[in-house]
Amino acid sequence: MKSILIIIFLFIFFSCDLVFIPDTSGINTSPSNRNQIITPADRISISFNFDVSRLTVENIFQIKSIGSSVNGIKEWDNNTMYFTPRPELSYGQRYVLSCSGKIKDTEDHKYELNIEVPFYYSTSQTGLPIVLSITPSAGAHVNVTEQIVITFSNPIEPWSFKEGFSLTPNTDYNISWNAEATTVTITPDDEWTNLAVYTVKLTDSIKDINGLPLASNSETSFVASSDTVNPSVISVLPAITDWTGEPPFCRLEVLLNNIAYDNSIRIDFSEEMDPDTAKSALSITPNLNGTKVFIDGSLDPAVEYSYLVFIPSSGIEMNTAYTITIKNTAEDIYGNTLLDDYIVRFTSSTSIPRLHLYSINVDEDNSDTDFPINESEYSTNNEANITVSEVDNEYTFTFEFSESFSTNSERISVQENIDITCIFPVGGISPSKKTYSWPDGGTTIVITFTNFQPAHQPNIENEYYYMLELKGGTNGIRNNTGSYLEEDILQLLKTN
Repeated sequence: MKSILIIIFLFIFFSCDLVFIPDTSGINTSPSNRNQIITPADRISISFNFDVSRLTVENIFQIKSIGSSVNGIKEWDNNTMYFTPRPELSYGQRYVLSCSGKIKDTEDHKYELNIEVPFYYSTSQTGLPIVLSITPSAGAHVNVTEQIVITFSNPIEPWSFKEGFSLTPNTDYNISWNAEATTVTITPDDEWTNLAVYTVKLTDSIKDINGLPLASNSETSFVASSDTVNPSVISVLPAITDWTGEPPFCRLEVLLNNIAYDNSIRIDFSEEMDPDTAKSALSITPNLNGTKVFIDGSLDPAVEYSYLVFIPSSGIEMNTAYTITIKNTAEDIYGNTLLDDYIVRFTSSTSIPRLHLYSINVDEDNSDTDFPINESEYSTNNEANITVSEVDNEYTFTFEFSESFSTNSERISVQENIDITCIFPVGGISPSKKTYSWPDGGTTIVITFTNFQPAHQPNIENEYYYMLELKGGTNGIRNNTGSYLEEDILQLLKTN
């Protein structure tokens, strides 16, 4: 067993080269970056982070030019070799620092190198050509015959431009240069493809007449269109509401200031518009909930150009200042946008009558005797006395309004917005609504409440106070013509 261990040890000891893993990460060059520009002040070099066999490096290191190697002096400083070209490199010329092949360190370990660094030689680092301008500009919508014009800071080698220029999608074109070779013009043979998005790319394969590459790659895109006219807003007017969402939503020949509660708002454009961008561009403040309906020739053959309709879900509030904005992000079907935001302000009509509660009548014990509480008499301090039957604890109220509630949805809303709450004693039971009726064509509602507590009950003597409330405001009692109670109506009640 001991002899076997000795043999294994000797094998590993004499075979250490077989397990050596060369590390080339500590090898650096100057220049170090591809297509770097160096000047006479920069020294060409290669350095190692280990003791290297200098001769093996000198045998494979070279500076290459077109078809040949550059002569020069190789000097060492520790593990860095400097190369001084003789004669001096030519300005504007492209060179390659090459160190490809096998080298060794001083312990005879082998390394495989494959270093290729192209670079340029110039009098300064600021001589690289740059793109000064490209037209059409990024994102522009241009005519299908529009030329592409590119201007550079330095005169360009035309052959290199063909190498570094690309245009997609592929379309036949012609190239022409100005006399100084700084501006190139690309013209379509016929026309660019309508509604195509063209992308122009320029790479560092483009070089100036000194052989220096483009400082950075450039890319831009534009849209070719047979229509380059910007759309505009022709009119913003009230329209007849069609709640089905179908055309025609006929314009009303009145100003927005005369808009009615149940009108829609119609926006007409000068051209066929893109539905999504037109809808998203429309906003109304203060905020109005509603539906945006886009109408074009596919929905209404009589439409010359498309229009947008806003249908308020709860009506236009009267005597309210509104601002309608159509942002310049609205596009026609060719991608042309409004030149500017379109803004119109108006104050809605005050011609819609306010809704009034003329009176509250109580029917004592279902008799024919009424006790009206008139409009000017509603009070939270002066209670109205009502006598409750000890048999069924019911009381019937008649509410007379100034305007009519003609539909079921209107009437249900009224019923939901009338309540009576017990406020004393604390924790007392509040009455509940038992029956409803609508006599007199919708201006009058009769409601019977039950669960009132009479003041004098067997073995109990107490006073019960209740608050009758009719909710007002735009979220309270209102009808479909826009009339609503201006504020809440509260009336204090006390049972006898």
